[in-house]
Amino acid sequence: LVSPEVTQQMAVAVIERLLESEYISIGEAKLMISAINREVLALQVPLRDELRSRILVAMLRSLKYN
Repeated sequence: LVSPEVTQQMAVAVIERLLESEYISIGEAKLMISAINREVLALQVPLRDELRSRILVAMLRSLKYN
């Protein structure tokens, strides 16, 4: 599950597990990783990690309901 603050490394690990389990495609994984990248989320820690967590949770919810 996802905590209130998620580092880029933690988020990528979750996405990689989804890919390995074949819940998502390579293209979807690349898109998700791009969306949570620290250079895209150009904010100071811990705000950046909190925003990354919220984005990751939203993506996971979307996968759950599709």
